[in-house]
Amino acid sequence: MANTHITMSVRPEIVMMDELLERVANGRLRVPVFNRPFVWRPEQMLELFDSIERGYPVGSLLVWQTDEPVQSLEQIGDIPIPAPEPGASVSYILDGHQRISTLFGCLYRAGDAPRGDDPKDWRWWVYRDLRAGDKASAYRHFPKPGPAPAHYLPLRSVLRTLDFLAFSREMVDREGIGGAEHLIEQAELITQRVKSYKIALSHLIGGDLNQAVEVFARVNQAGQKITSDQMVSALTFRESGQVTLAERIDTIVSQIADTGFGEPRRETVFRTVLAIAGEQDVMAPDWNAVVRRVDGRVATATEETAQAMTAAAAFLQHEAKVPLFKYLPYAHQLMLLTVFFHHQPHPTRAQLAALRSWFWKTSWTEAFASANSTAVRRALDEMIAFANGHGTLTLKKDLVEPIPEKFNLNSARTRAYLIWELAEFPARRNAANEPIDTASLLATSDSTLFRQVIERDYRPANRVILPTRNGTSVRSALANLAPADRTEVLDSHGIPQRAWDSLVDGDGNGFVTHRTAYLAQRLVPFVAGLELTTSTSLIGPAEADTE
Repeated sequence: MANTHITMSVRPEIVMMDELLERVANGRLRVPVFNRPFVWRPEQMLELFDSIERGYPVGSLLVWQTDEPVQSLEQIGDIPIPAPEPGASVSYILDGHQRISTLFGCLYRAGDAPRGDDPKDWRWWVYRDLRAGDKASAYRHFPKPGPAPAHYLPLRSVLRTLDFLAFSREMVDREGIGGAEHLIEQAELITQRVKSYKIALSHLIGGDLNQAVEVFARVNQAGQKITSDQMVSALTFRESGQVTLAERIDTIVSQIADTGFGEPRRETVFRTVLAIAGEQDVMAPDWNAVVRRVDGRVATATEETAQAMTAAAAFLQHEAKVPLFKYLPYAHQLMLLTVFFHHQPHPTRAQLAALRSWFWKTSWTEAFASANSTAVRRALDEMIAFANGHGTLTLKKDLVEPIPEKFNLNSARTRAYLIWELAEFPARRNAANEPIDTASLLATSDSTLFRQVIERDYRPANRVILPTRNGTSVRSALANLAPADRTEVLDSHGIPQRAWDSLVDGDGNGFVTHRTAYLAQRLVPFVAGLELTTSTSLIGPAEADTE
């Protein structure tokens, strides 16, 4: 079979600092819009210049040279970038935005640029303290109003001969010939080191959109992951003022967050848009086809997704009692429910009951663990048929195991267990018999919210949401409950008297075992109400299986 791939070649290049920044200044080296904003801290900027002066490697830049129109930033380092000249070869920085912004923003700073108290202004004004010798802290910011000390070499003068001469004359005026001579020699040496510093570039030349997306997905692994919708938006030319696909998805994410469900993953929203647009493979789509449709069906599908996903989030919150998206066992569940509500905005009671049963069964049977394209496509087809009244929701595994063998928030089974327990015992009280604002804690806290009672026991019944005073363990807080408050506090957490007695007697294993048995007793009728059948043990694996 002939290879239909368009070849993407790689060409290495070594360029001097001044030549590299000149390419930025004339618009031939640009930053695509999908890159995250400039986020480096001031100390990171100083460390970069210290490494350059010492001749240390600062990493190569990965750039893509292409004839494709790619939407790019109009400013780098807060400095406007002109449009490239017609017919000029343009390259786009895929990896190195933070470094190139630091270098360009500091070395190309205009003399009349703002330098006030706002960090967004003064962070670009970097100086070399000429009296600091070769100390690691020789580079400085000078955020104070007024002129910097005479022995502070402004980096903006390094690439400008006239500005460097002006700095030297001013130093002579302020320090005198004798005091300035040595400092000027040192400034000339530093200037030469910066100007002549060599930076490695890896050019990706040519290639099609599929290959470009693949590259985009693999770079910046240490930073913010580039999402597929941002890639598609970056690779689709848009006139100024038009709304990009990424911006539409931003709106959907915010809209769902405003419902109190939290922010869904962008990737989940994007896959849902593709599914509603009729894409056959939402896990590994044909990017060329997606880009061709971005101004047609995909763009329209974002509006339909927003409405249907709001309904799906409401179902999860009110029918399944999922408190927040981050506790959803599988993100695929939100996508599939959104597709259902797109095709059936007014479900019957029977359909809602079937969806509740489907939600819990998929959560307890690892239905979407490492789901591949074929499995997701099959699930989408089944959900669409069910929404249109032409089929039922079926799963291969009949028995469910609702209790995870160990607490692992990366496990769908553990998340499902937490959803059930939070709904089963909604009005929790602290050791002083005061109400616990569980909803706020869930929204703001991480896994440490679910605290162990007994050390090194990993069963989920050993976890409770019980804030305590500093220095007080959960075990101590429970064991020392006031007699008048004890029953109400224990009942609010689903802790039976027998488990508490074991805890007071120093039998940690007994506490967890008795609470496990009590929770299982409460779970059985819940599962039966969903018309599902449990396994004999009720316990299933809790390996990391969320997609």
